[in-house]
Amino acid sequence: TYNQNFQNVLCGIIFQKIGFKWISIFADGNKPSKFPKVNLYLSSYSYKNFKKYHKSRNILFPLALYPYPDFKKQIKFSSNSKTILKTNGKPDILYSGAIVNGTGIHEFLVEFCNSKISNYYQLVICGKGLFPKKFKKYLNNKNVQFLGYISNDKLHKISSNCSAFINPRLTSNKDWLNNFPSKVLGYLTYDSPTFSTLTENLHPDLYDLIIPYKLVDDILEALLNEKLILEHVNLLKSKRSLFTWEKAVKKILEEVSLI
Repeated sequence: TYNQNFQNVLCGIIFQKIGFKWISIFADGNKPSKFPKVNLYLSSYSYKNFKKYHKSRNILFPLALYPYPDFKKQIKFSSNSKTILKTNGKPDILYSGAIVNGTGIHEFLVEFCNSKISNYYQLVICGKGLFPKKFKKYLNNKNVQFLGYISNDKLHKISSNCSAFINPRLTSNKDWLNNFPSKVLGYLTYDSPTFSTLTENLHPDLYDLIIPYKLVDDILEALLNEKLILEHVNLLKSKRSLFTWEKAVKKILEEVSLI
């Protein structure tokens, strides 16, 4: 998995506690030629498919939520997001992730610029990769800011102050169902709502922690519903308290002990 926080913290604890030589965590559908002793898939779609065809393997069901380290407690930040962004007076909707086909950010950028939501919000895009030239006019939109790949420090500042997060993963692209959108886990550590398409790679337990959408205008309608957003934020806070590092490790250890 490319999630280094997950590797360093959670896997380290598991190794220390139970002494496995190998435990492999797949964020994507990529598989080695030889399976390790224990496999854990982050994509719910991958888990169901590989469990079906590899019934003899020790394959664990993905956890509902892997909590990231709490940056708010570990690091003190001095400045806010407005020192990073060009302010236009509008609240931000943040996309943080790879700029590639399949993530849906290409399509979302176009839909955002053509929707009335751009009259009320600005879209902030962070992540590795470049947009094809045909998207230049959309990136030049006064309500769009493409920052490229930024540091955790800057990303935390923007995430702490944005009004919403977006995971626009394409529902029509079957090739991406083995890939788990780990950006969602980062989004859920903050209080702002996460809007996401519903794809088979999302764990069902995440469904009530995100706000599903089909059209960009659905996002605007939800954001303007103050009661809905307040109830969702309160739900996030209550659910987040249940997903600590200690509880995540305990759940994995309990599953491994049954193997």
